[in-house]
Amino acid sequence: MKYSSLAVCVAAILCGCSSKENVKLSGLFIGTNNDKVILEQVTTAGRIFVDSTRTTKKGEFKFKFSNQSNTPEFYNIISNNQYIPLIVSAGEKIKIRAAGNISANYEISGSPDSERVKKLNSLVANSLHKFDSIREIYNSISDEKQKEQTRKDFSKIGINLKRDYINFIIDNSNSMSSLYALYQIMPDGQVLLNDQGDFVYYRLVADSLTKIYPDAPHVKRLLKDLDKIESSFKLSNMVAKSTLNKGNYPELELPDMYGNKIRLSSVNMGKVVLLDFWVTVDNTAQMRNLELKNIYKKYKDKGLEIYQVALDQNKSAWITTVQETKLPWISVCDFKGIYSPAARLYNISKVPANYLINEKGEIIGKNMTTEELEKKFASIFK
Repeated sequence: MKYSSLAVCVAAILCGCSSKENVKLSGLFIGTNNDKVILEQVTTAGRIFVDSTRTTKKGEFKFKFSNQSNTPEFYNIISNNQYIPLIVSAGEKIKIRAAGNISANYEISGSPDSERVKKLNSLVANSLHKFDSIREIYNSISDEKQKEQTRKDFSKIGINLKRDYINFIIDNSNSMSSLYALYQIMPDGQVLLNDQGDFVYYRLVADSLTKIYPDAPHVKRLLKDLDKIESSFKLSNMVAKSTLNKGNYPELELPDMYGNKIRLSSVNMGKVVLLDFWVTVDNTAQMRNLELKNIYKKYKDKGLEIYQVALDQNKSAWITTVQETKLPWISVCDFKGIYSPAARLYNISKVPANYLINEKGEIIGKNMTTEELEKKFASIFK
């Protein structure tokens, strides 16, 4: 992919802020004449038009607007399809100066959070420029040793960028600019912090900003997103582990009621496994589990095992149900409900649902009724 100028857009985060004090924003876009300049707010509901104006013959423009609450708000200044991101607090007097590509070539003062964002974007833009330069070198050489060294240089830039990016978030965890960093979209359409170990930085920012801006809509949105983000990381990890699984089914590794993580593949060793999905609040669950208990009792000594995944969020309710109904098989749950990586990995949209896996790791049935399972097991365990 060709990495060019960094057109920044803070995707899907954000705000609703600040007191009765007006914000004054003035700017100078060098080399423009009567160009349209748009001011928009980026909220949790999307991007909202605020105002527009045109530059003077000298390239000057001004905006004056008021905030709606007492926390910083996210805005974009847009001209010629190029963005300058802002994080605005009440009463700020912001000055912007830019030339050419305003996304890449601008200076800003009077807004500390916006200045931090500028610093972050410069860091990213410099790294992307290095990526482009190394890519051109790589495409121009044929010597394999030189290519290998170029690949190492490319990787090193990526490692350094992520290190500096993480340092920025840690250093600014009490600033809304750290929230901007978490949600910033890279030119390849991804966020930079997308590894399972990166979840700690999402949690750091959430904990820090909740203490300072507990009622800010954008902070509440981050708190709401944490489960989805963690589940997404876990899903990626499960997919990676699935490549090591000798069977033809996605690997699962979920905790039982004691916190012991149990792998699906470890259960499948030489056994037929019913992978079953359910939820305790299902009115039919008790009767269905009773039917499964009768089947399990009949075939467990012949090589049947059940790996039952609960898509619950209430831990105590799930444990109580498992204990009171004395479920004899492997019961696991990660308490993510519909956001469970296990449900997403197996494309579960409703419960009950199941997959039948033979001793070779092959999926030989899906969403079978207890009657169908009884007939299938009678055939398998003759």
